[in-house]
Amino acid sequence: MEMFSEKNPQCQPILLPLFPFPPFNVTLKNNLYIAIIFMSSFLLYIAIFLTSLSTLAFEITLTRFFSVAQWYHLAFMVVSIALLGIGASGSILMLFPALRKTRLERIIPITTFALSLTALGSYLIANHIPFEMVRLSYDYRQFFYLFFYYLLFSLPFFFGGLTIALALSQIPSKANSIYSADLFGAGSGCLLALLIHALGGVTLCLFTTCTLSVITSIITAVKNSKWLLTAGGSLLLFIVFLFIQKPMWFQLKISPYKDLQVTLRYPEAKHLLTCFNAFSQVDVIESPAVRFAPGLSLKYMKPLPPQLGFTVDGSNLNSITRYQGNKEELIFTSYLPSAFPYYLRKVKSALILEPQGGLDVLTALYHGAEEIEGTEKNPLLADLISQRFAGFTGGVFQRQDVKMIREEGRVYLSRTAKSYDLIESSLTSTLGASSGGMFGLVEEYPLTKEAFSLYYDHLNPDGYLSFTLYLIPPPRQELRLISTIISMLENKRIPDPERHFMLIRSWGICTILVKKGSIGREEILTGSTFLKRCNFDWVYYPGITPEETNIYNLQSEPVYYRMASSLLNRERSNQFIREYLFDVSPVTDDRPFFYHYFKVERTRETYLSAGKKWQFLLEGGYFIPLVFFQSLLISIIFILLPSFLSPRRGETGVKSISLLSYFLFIGVGFMFIEIPLIQRFILFLGHPVYAFSICLLSLLISSGAGSLLSGKLVPPENRVIHLFLFFSIGVVTILYAYFLPILFSSLGGLNLVSRQILSCLVIFPIGFLLGMPFPLGIRLLGNRFPAQIPWAWCINGCASVVSSVGAMMIALRGGFGLVLNLAALFYFFALCSLLLTVCRKSNCL
Repeated sequence: MEMFSEKNPQCQPILLPLFPFPPFNVTLKNNLYIAIIFMSSFLLYIAIFLTSLSTLAFEITLTRFFSVAQWYHLAFMVVSIALLGIGASGSILMLFPALRKTRLERIIPITTFALSLTALGSYLIANHIPFEMVRLSYDYRQFFYLFFYYLLFSLPFFFGGLTIALALSQIPSKANSIYSADLFGAGSGCLLALLIHALGGVTLCLFTTCTLSVITSIITAVKNSKWLLTAGGSLLLFIVFLFIQKPMWFQLKISPYKDLQVTLRYPEAKHLLTCFNAFSQVDVIESPAVRFAPGLSLKYMKPLPPQLGFTVDGSNLNSITRYQGNKEELIFTSYLPSAFPYYLRKVKSALILEPQGGLDVLTALYHGAEEIEGTEKNPLLADLISQRFAGFTGGVFQRQDVKMIREEGRVYLSRTAKSYDLIESSLTSTLGASSGGMFGLVEEYPLTKEAFSLYYDHLNPDGYLSFTLYLIPPPRQELRLISTIISMLENKRIPDPERHFMLIRSWGICTILVKKGSIGREEILTGSTFLKRCNFDWVYYPGITPEETNIYNLQSEPVYYRMASSLLNRERSNQFIREYLFDVSPVTDDRPFFYHYFKVERTRETYLSAGKKWQFLLEGGYFIPLVFFQSLLISIIFILLPSFLSPRRGETGVKSISLLSYFLFIGVGFMFIEIPLIQRFILFLGHPVYAFSICLLSLLISSGAGSLLSGKLVPPENRVIHLFLFFSIGVVTILYAYFLPILFSSLGGLNLVSRQILSCLVIFPIGFLLGMPFPLGIRLLGNRFPAQIPWAWCINGCASVVSSVGAMMIALRGGFGLVLNLAALFYFFALCSLLLTVCRKSNCL
């Protein structure tokens, strides 16, 4: 057995169970040796697959952790945390060359064990760090905690990236197979994490992630390390113990400033239940704090019916109102601003967009609507109200005249020919009430110009669009809503758009009505009667005078009237939008960020208007540049470290600069395609999680297929094939930028399953092509500068993290179409770098 001993260095690679492809020519004398190598190869790919699966599943778990425990906008950091951890692994390998020479069968069990240990440890530690986003303005320790979050959560991604970087460094000739296993694992991890979260939330996702990675360590250490087997088994038992016993210190801790925790601090408050689906955690509460009747007239003095509260991911407090069939229980709804359209005409058919707890449905029932439909994109909420609490609500969603549709309203309207007397949307959740605009990164396709056009087309003649929202000074969302609707009406070439509007306000709520037809004098008189009954104020109607506003709910001056009148005046509208402190320009599907109001060029004025409180900036659109420059700084450090500290720094990167820049360009290009695709498919599939899961799964699996076949289809030195590959990527990307909206518009009426299948088919071509450039570059680098493969891994990871944030910054200003066009440009730069490298070798330059 001399061939399988460490004394024979030429044959050592065959010895290694995880090193399947010997770099030397070895004569295999019988089929036994072939079988050993085959099984070794299979084990390596399984290890890479499971490592990548665990890493991406942990990334999604971390997103849910931030969304529930803290706030949604912190979840935006997860991508940068993950990719920076992965990029750091390449930098460390460059700084410690001896590490990348360690046998794979010895190092992979250690890195996968460390992945499991740090994933569990980072959660347990972070769960007890006293970080609170709302304290940043006065407690500077929070910055340290935030930095510690970044460092702590990057560790699991570091060890996951290290595992793959080591395999690529030692076997660059098989980069296509290794990268393919990596992508297949990532795609599977995306799907698995979403399925697991639907069963048990964040803690079950964490249990699954840690279990899979420690099992990987145990499998790969079976014949090589007894201490790792013992350590891995002990860690696995500890993980199982935590999941079964669920001690208090293991439970997810939610910020005390979130709606759920605030509500539970009231006397006699009770937590009734928690339930999950793939993208949300819903908690139901019984508390004296639950009194939900947005804008209720101060003239209504009677008590409200009993209500139960519910939150989504600990926020967005809303209510379920008790109704036992007695119409008198609902009399309070006639004193709500949202009841305004029911007093202007007889509403027979109403469509309620996102009815949440059903208050708008009860309002429609009280005012005699004969046919009521509600569209709810979160099926968990619809099931809770219509089934779990049917007795409490009097089975309101099971009535013959009420129908609940479990999909996003815009998607539903795309496939129905029905029309309505009233289409109503109440933006009265925490999302709409965010004073700091902390949801500026949230895409709101139901509030774009194209969405309003669809709503308008589904109105009966003289029907109304109704929008009810909080009045949060300084005025922003109500102005943007008006400007977007005006732009929609102008696109339809409807004369005198200002004659289609009526606006009223209470002490804290504004209702905007848009009529499919001109507002008549009779409607104004009827509306005035309703306002007088409830002590509400006019903000605008065609022909209004300043004296008719600001009567009951007094302000120092009629601010809302003045601003609404400016927007609805065709001669002053554009000037007002241009000069106003906040961005209230129309929102489109290409730039669907309705709640992003900040103008970068007006930063100082915004800071001063907020009373010199910079937290207002941090919670809004300025959070993205902060993350971007933080990621850029850390990425530059990781990329440059090998140049200054590597033991062979004199040779590092000088000859391979063009090939290393290639990895930079494809890293940027890939993310500039991935992020716009996910955003575009949100509109088509009707929910961000559907888009994320379908797009990421399809993109990663198809890229894995492309990577697997790239070894045969794309030879490293064939310039003609290189030109064809990158030309194809550029053309397909540009086609997606311009033709996806047309495709979605024409096929939006398909059912969900058909749309999901079609989405996979549409994504496959671009994903297949995108899987080829990376392994091609690794093989080229392995042939010429194998020692610099970890550096390429670092550069690609860091480029991906910076571009993931940069893509959002560009989209906020120029739209996702621009991002896709820039992606094609970066792949052109990558082609130039590749051709320069190939030509240098063949002396064609």
